[in-house]
Amino acid sequence: MKKITFILVTILLSQSILSQETIVLRTDRDYYIGGEDLWVNIVNLNQENLQTSDLSKVVYLELLNEEFKPVLQQKLRLEDGEVTSLITLPDTISTANYALRAYTRWMRNLDNEPFAYKMISVVNPFARKSLPEGEVIADNQSKDSSLVKSNQSDLQPMLKLNSAAYRNRSKVTLDLSKLSEYNHLTVSVVKSCLLYDEVQPELSKKAESKQSEIIESHKGDILLPEVEGELITGTITNLETGDAVVGEKMMLSFVGDKPIMKFSTTDTSGRFRFVVNKYGKREMVIQPLKLDTSAINYKVNLDPGFSENYPDERMAPLLISKEKVADLNKTIINMQVNTIYSAYREDGSGKDTIDVPPPFYGEAEIFVSIDKFIELPTIEEVIKEIVPYVGLRKHKGEYYFKTFEPKTYYPRDGETLTLVDGVPVKNINSVLAINPEELDHIDLVNLDYYLEEEKLGRLLCFYTRDGNMGAMEFDNRIFRQARECYHPSYTYVSPDYSTKEKKKNRLADYRNVLYFGTVDLSVGNNELEFYTCDDTGDYTVMVEGIDSKGKTYRKSIEFTVR
Repeated sequence: MKKITFILVTILLSQSILSQETIVLRTDRDYYIGGEDLWVNIVNLNQENLQTSDLSKVVYLELLNEEFKPVLQQKLRLEDGEVTSLITLPDTISTANYALRAYTRWMRNLDNEPFAYKMISVVNPFARKSLPEGEVIADNQSKDSSLVKSNQSDLQPMLKLNSAAYRNRSKVTLDLSKLSEYNHLTVSVVKSCLLYDEVQPELSKKAESKQSEIIESHKGDILLPEVEGELITGTITNLETGDAVVGEKMMLSFVGDKPIMKFSTTDTSGRFRFVVNKYGKREMVIQPLKLDTSAINYKVNLDPGFSENYPDERMAPLLISKEKVADLNKTIINMQVNTIYSAYREDGSGKDTIDVPPPFYGEAEIFVSIDKFIELPTIEEVIKEIVPYVGLRKHKGEYYFKTFEPKTYYPRDGETLTLVDGVPVKNINSVLAINPEELDHIDLVNLDYYLEEEKLGRLLCFYTRDGNMGAMEFDNRIFRQARECYHPSYTYVSPDYSTKEKKKNRLADYRNVLYFGTVDLSVGNNELEFYTCDDTGDYTVMVEGIDSKGKTYRKSIEFTVR
């Protein structure tokens, strides 16, 4: 089995070397105010054909401060090699230059050289290190040799607006029909003062790849690409001796009402590997499949999810002219006004719908809603009175649930796996101590259930109203940890002022960003429409794309709102 696994890994690595990934990282603008949303689009490309890569399903996004230390970290799931999302900047963030960094797990085998970097600037008048009012400072003119500029071929003749000036809440039409030779287009429409006065150099990444050094650099300790989803890896060690726990079947689950179960057997180094696809902040539980908590003497050591290799240098300081400061002050007021009214309308932050899979066992044969019955004093009474085919037994002083199914010609007692809020529990005494008033419902799968070649037996699942296992005493020897899973994707939602009634809406609209999103010209979508807001001034349409030779382009066209 180990030989087959080695061959499969070798084949995978050989194919991956020939299709090395390249991350394209874009944002809606260059300047941000503390507390605002930072929109980002990430595309994972195959270096060979410049098509979206399906090698990795997860991209790691970090916001790094002036010392290249992480301020924010997020994991995003790639759909067809691409994702659009947003980061809400903390309102305590310091005024400074920052770097966004994006990469896949597979790229970490090449240290940080293939990672995508993009510099942004943040101004936060609410933080302790805010920009002093009226300070005379120069324009951003970084001459850092580690910065390189993108190809700046002239795209402006290819961009066309239906007018050069608009009124408030008017429709703007952008003609993109002449950009058919460019792929992976993003369009951003922002206040002009939120862009660098000159094209800001991108933080560099070396053009030449080092695929041939992948295996040598880690001497066999290869970080596999996340082909199916996020890889959660680590080691199991003995608490007393520190030795690796070898050949132990481990089980991963998350606390919640839509349980999943994953299994992994530790190898000769005590390593385990789980593949999961979960969104949001979750509580993760890792424990032995045998659930024998009386013999627990191990330690779970998780591998870091994000790269810990950071550039050993400092970023250039933020330098802004007096004129730019005056313009940014107006956008700060816009941000405050828009924040007040944003709770009353849908604009700019449409979280994409996430398909939440059902419990791993599907739909239970028997569903018992506790609210439909009279209040019972104990879980023992609940089982006895309202849960069919389940009995409570005692053996050598230990309670256990016994389930039988009458649907076959030969009804037999079966082993029962008990779960509370999605987590398998061995100690039935702790389940019996739950207050029935805190129960929401009980699921019963009344046939032997098999998952990933594991026979789990019958399933008796207790779900509490809060869904967080807070209703029972948890065995603190079992590994349980909060984990940030995927950050959701978002689609920018522009307000609609297409009718007189909508245009007369009294909610103030002072957006600094009028539009951000991707455009697919291959489906005949050659025009982009959006609406201006209540603020007047100069706005810039920024278009970024990649040509057939892999060269990146960023060009703009301006208009005025009067």
